[in-house]
Amino acid sequence: MTRQRPKPIEHTNFNPTFRRASELAKDVKRGHLDLHPPYQRGSVWDDQQRMNLIESWLFGVPTGPIVLVDRCNAQWRTEDGKRPLHDDVDVAMWGCADGQQRITTAIAWFDGEFAVPASWFAPDLIETTEDTEDGPYVRFTGLTKQGQLKFDLGQAQFQVSEDRTCTGIADEARTYLLINTAGTAQTADDLDNARRVAEGS
Repeated sequence: MTRQRPKPIEHTNFNPTFRRASELAKDVKRGHLDLHPPYQRGSVWDDQQRMNLIESWLFGVPTGPIVLVDRCNAQWRTEDGKRPLHDDVDVAMWGCADGQQRITTAIAWFDGEFAVPASWFAPDLIETTEDTEDGPYVRFTGLTKQGQLKFDLGQAQFQVSEDRTCTGIADEARTYLLINTAGTAQTADDLDNARRVAEGS
């Protein structure tokens, strides 16, 4: 395999912005954002990883950029070389090149599919809890209206970068590969070491 290219690489400005996680979740449900292009893996996060995202939002810890690909740009073509029509019954206007697990988690959280420790929220923001072996837990749907609005409007945000230059699904997959191969993945030992430090042991 050669890494040579027929012409020099053109720089793409991804123009990062911040968007509410709930808006991205709605885009998926409307069919505007494709979370499952053929190069993506399926949903793999476990409950702990999902709770870590909610905890990060509450602390204000950056959760990494979401990378979306604009499939409405003038260069985009389907695999058969045609210019697609973008509407709810055809193809999504955006593809998710990075951030599928985080957006999937956001959808599940806003739909009340999993709970987190109730102690993470001020008591006056909680309406209903459920008992667990770890004490009371709360779902997004168990927060008061004020609690839901505070979380949705002020805490649950993603930094979103948009690639508006891809010419098709192969380009989209190339973006995915560049994002996910430019480094060395953390090992279980690396993460266990960080946990030991975090716990002061």
